[in-house]
Amino acid sequence: NFVEGRKTASINFEVRYKSSLSINPGYTWFTGGHGAANTYRDRDFAQLYVRYQF
Repeated sequence: NFVEGRKTASINFEVRYKSSLSINPGYTWFTGGHGAANTYRDRDFAQLYVRYQF
């Protein structure tokens, strides 16, 4: 649904150790919009991915 003024922003990056291990932290936040129509207003989240290749 379209909610006027609602915005989403994300930041993610990757840290590699040698060639087999990587760690990917990130954060996504939702802002703007007004009132109960903006159902994403309380859904900010952090994420962390760890990948190992062998």
